[in-house]
Amino acid sequence: MMYGAVSSTDEPANTGENLMADEQQKENEDVPSMEEDKEPIDSNGKAANESETPTDPDEVEITESPRPRCFPDKYMLPAKFSYFFVMAKDSCYQPYFILFLIGVGMSPREAAFINGIRLIGMMSGVIFWGHMSDKKQNHKHVILILTVVGMILMVLNPLMAIAVGDKKRNICPYPMDTVGNEALKIEASFWVLLFLNIVASFFDGCTVSFVDAGVIQRINVSNQPKDFGFNRLFGVFGFSIGSLVSSLVIKNFPTGDTNCYTGIFILHVVFSLGLIVSSYFLFRGADMKIPHKERNLNVRNQVWKTFSQIDNLMFLVTLLVMGTMQGVFISFTSLQLKNLNAPTEALGLTTMIAAMSTGPATARSTKLIGLFKNTWNVTIFGCFTYFVRYIAFAYITDPWIALPISIFQFFGLGLFIIATIHHVKSISIPQIYTTMYGIANATHFGFGFILANVIYGQIYKFYGGKTMFIVAGSTAGVWTAVLVIYKAFRKVVAPDVDGNQELESEPDEKLRIRGESMRFM
Repeated sequence: MMYGAVSSTDEPANTGENLMADEQQKENEDVPSMEEDKEPIDSNGKAANESETPTDPDEVEITESPRPRCFPDKYMLPAKFSYFFVMAKDSCYQPYFILFLIGVGMSPREAAFINGIRLIGMMSGVIFWGHMSDKKQNHKHVILILTVVGMILMVLNPLMAIAVGDKKRNICPYPMDTVGNEALKIEASFWVLLFLNIVASFFDGCTVSFVDAGVIQRINVSNQPKDFGFNRLFGVFGFSIGSLVSSLVIKNFPTGDTNCYTGIFILHVVFSLGLIVSSYFLFRGADMKIPHKERNLNVRNQVWKTFSQIDNLMFLVTLLVMGTMQGVFISFTSLQLKNLNAPTEALGLTTMIAAMSTGPATARSTKLIGLFKNTWNVTIFGCFTYFVRYIAFAYITDPWIALPISIFQFFGLGLFIIATIHHVKSISIPQIYTTMYGIANATHFGFGFILANVIYGQIYKFYGGKTMFIVAGSTAGVWTAVLVIYKAFRKVVAPDVDGNQELESEPDEKLRIRGESMRFM
């Protein structure tokens, strides 16, 4: 999802580019300048009056000139680095967060509860911050606030564990019997860590939505086609490297009053600092050129109108189910492997292989989706792979077998997320991009993860990992059948219901992957 704008031919220009340029020129005729005293913006993104130059560097529109294919796309470098750092920031602690909580004295049930409920902060945050930034069009300032505050709150986790936790239990967790029925403990450490992480998630959990919206907008204002899939591929690299480096830090971090998982929060600070720098350049020169008469659009009503359509509601529910399945993988894979006496290296490699397996799906998503005819079929197959992988995972006794099973992440997350981003863009207007991406991320990575941790956490606690993965796999199998039935109904019984997007409609050509089109639902 992240690389440079290269069309599928060797010609310097194509019909798509000319159409995009003509369309941009028509739009700019009705768009007032970003500064009141400046002339209108022409089709090349420059002020009509060349003698006047904006004094604010953040208001300068960055234009491009043709480049040889062998050179990196400097215009999209901020997108690549932003995806790398935002994913590395999340992956350095997410796979190990439950283990950290167990290490500071929580039971597996309590740890799963905190890990799930904390995402309430993310779900409310993406709506609040997305609505505010879309309304005020101040994205670069908002993401700075989110990253800085989230970084500070996350690093407080090990400090709070030292202050209020049981020092005798504040050690690295060891394999344990996770089946039991003890109630949640009403202790200071439990409630302090729960509240802290809900507030932290309100800030830290919203950054991915802003990066998605920033990259989409940067592509929209470009005068050349961009390869969105190859750009987001750097997020895969970031997630893989963040997880692997964390496993090494956990193994070698010196212990004293804190446990060995403290180092993951230090890494979170490092990657957050990288995101602060890269996100500034991501939004610089990519401000949304929205006419003044449209800036007072009621964002809430527009979002409600979008999701009132039955196809979009089905899409949202599917996001929830797929997010729950992904939440099971993120939250319970490391815990289950630890109970199989897996070495720390196996934990990091399992997460890294799962992340890296999404790379080819991200970089070559259009051609791969073409093999499935449309992204609806990709979604069905991705859901089916969760059924296969979790049923298989339930019966393994050797933790190293988890490595090849994790390759199914290629379909369950890689292709599915790419299709989701394109679909959200195709059903949204620019004024609500950040809000819509926030809702999609909150549904998949927020509400879905809450269900995974709360519901499946209870199953894990009372019946063990094997039963939990069987239930998760069965859920994926049932929803796969629901998707197949819905597709048959929508295509055969009601293919052209008014107000609904066709299941296999063509997307917006402005967001192309190597010059080819995509289809969703």
